[in-house]
Amino acid sequence: MCNILELTLSALSVKHTKTFVKKIYQEDPDRNNFQGLSRMLSLFGVFSSGYTCVDYHLLFAEHDPFIVAVNNSFSLVLSIDEQNITIRTSNTTRTIATATFFMNTVDAVLLLKKSDHACEPNFKDHIKYERAEIIKKQAITISLCILLGFKMHTLSGIYGIGEWLFISLNVVALVLCGLLLEKQVNGKSPVGDKICMTFKIQGCNSVLGSTAAKPFLSITWSELGFGFLGVNTIIALLEPNKMSSLVLICLCSVIVSIWSFLYQLIRKKWCPLCVLIQSCVLLQCAVILCYKMIPSFPPHLYSYVFILFFPIVIISIHFMARFSRNNRIREETIQRLYPIVTDSNVFNYQLKQQQYISVSNNDSSIIIGNLDAPNTLTIFISLHCLPCAETHKMISSLLNRLDSYRIQYIFAVFNYELERDSKTLVSCLLNSNGSYETLLDEWFRDGMNNPNCFINTHGGIHCDISANEEIEKHKKWATNSGLQATPTLLLNGYVLPQEYSIKDLVYITCEE
Repeated sequence: MCNILELTLSALSVKHTKTFVKKIYQEDPDRNNFQGLSRMLSLFGVFSSGYTCVDYHLLFAEHDPFIVAVNNSFSLVLSIDEQNITIRTSNTTRTIATATFFMNTVDAVLLLKKSDHACEPNFKDHIKYERAEIIKKQAITISLCILLGFKMHTLSGIYGIGEWLFISLNVVALVLCGLLLEKQVNGKSPVGDKICMTFKIQGCNSVLGSTAAKPFLSITWSELGFGFLGVNTIIALLEPNKMSSLVLICLCSVIVSIWSFLYQLIRKKWCPLCVLIQSCVLLQCAVILCYKMIPSFPPHLYSYVFILFFPIVIISIHFMARFSRNNRIREETIQRLYPIVTDSNVFNYQLKQQQYISVSNNDSSIIIGNLDAPNTLTIFISLHCLPCAETHKMISSLLNRLDSYRIQYIFAVFNYELERDSKTLVSCLLNSNGSYETLLDEWFRDGMNNPNCFINTHGGIHCDISANEEIEKHKKWATNSGLQATPTLLLNGYVLPQEYSIKDLVYITCEE
């Protein structure tokens, strides 16, 4: 399902990747209002201006798509005239009478204007990554299909119609059980929910949420079913000599299907997915009986050793499902609380409770970003520190979104090697005509791993007066502040609270 940001960028023909757009949209705490949406669009080079809708006739002159707030949600207007308006919400496009639409639902509008160079930042790198991910998924799918086709070909002379019907029903039940497991983990399943809606039955969730859905050790029926059916399918395809054992095990499993039907009948609440799965199991039993697949003599005891795979697979699925569900709940909790955490009043209060360390332009002249910004983010950083390198990479990736902050670097000089490299880098920076970002990126990407190569590339060791004076300022500030840990971040002199990261500053209005 597309979000409003992706719909808008697609309508404006702005180059973007779904992965990056989804990430930006989910991270923004203000995504449900015009402020957040406007901020996200500006990142892609789309300018916007919001208005309370007074006279919709003024909108007839708008040729670009624009966004309307409709009952606390967003819709994208693709076209509008005196008679009809065409809007798109998620993946649905519909046409409504213009007067009726604006009279009953519209609260405000966000007008859009695409710049000449509108594009996703670092689009080339993002599209390479996205294509690589697609290729990986396709490689897995194609490889599995080839292996399955090859295996089916080798089994064509061994299995008859009954065995293939048995396997087919097992696969169908496995897919349906997968939808049930998806519903358990994610709280919803697009395909599974459509199946339930098709039967117009409302009791699905109550059945899945009942205590009977967790028969023992908190393992749910969907986990049991998915593991059981999965092992059945794998054994049937890889070990045809175990088919007779599988047949007897599946005949025993019919007891579970009968119990499931009776339970839902007594409760008068039905889960269509459960019913379909149990129907597949009953049909398997019918196939076994019709095609006389029951062996004349019970298989030898050693033939049932593979039963040990059932608890291994089922319990593994149980742990993975629990981990995924807990992770989803954690992410939903973070998203729900994030707007409170990034509220400017909350942040500024937390910031003022932190240690204050005096810092000014006299302590370091190594500054990047918006030099006229009202706020200063000071970073006490070491040139040979991996966490420091990660901090710089994060700053570099967010630099165009931190318009209200200028970034000041103070280098930690704890030993001779750090002092030598710091002096060389500072000398390069001071003689680079202000292009500090490029050199800092180069150092933290390659230079810190091979300082001698970086130094030689940029003219050898520099010990000019300006570099010495700059490093002395850094050393003096570090001594006076008493700081030892790197990286340490200061915002307008206050130590950044540990609950916040640099990316949070994108959404916060800081007191100057």
